Amino acid sequence: SWEKIRKALEQVFGKTPREIKFTFKSKQTGEKMDGDLADYFQHQYSCTLKFPDIPTICMFMGIKKDHRTGKPIFDDSGKPIKDYNYIPPELLTIVPGQKAVGVSEPDRMVKVRRAAASLPAVASRFTLLTMDAPH
Repeated sequence: SWEKIRKALEQVFGKTPREIKFTFKSKQTGEKMDGDLADYFQHQYSCTLKFPDIPTICMFMGIKKDHRTGKPIFDDSGKPIKDYNYIPPELLTIVPGQKAVGVSEPDRMVKVRRAAASLPAVASRFTLLTMDAPH
């Protein structure tokens, strides 16, 4: 079923742009806005996502740091909070022959391959979603 495939993909990819909610400062007005990742790309880059319901690519950026002090931020249990960036796949360009650096979790990759193989329409969508990021 689609839900089973979606759960397998979410273990490798991030949430969809519609599921990622946060507050951001509008590039046009300077005002704080509440919205999702699709809203962010629309307001900041005038880029309307064609596929806001496809999971994002989740990139680990390191440990979250306080922007004033540069010191790590910790959760209530004392563990450092990890910082991630979420990129809609339609805004990425996959270079032919590019190596996947840092893919160290084969079990997760197997889940993605199985999910994509069981639903060819999804696999072809991920392949076709390549375009240059807005400048």
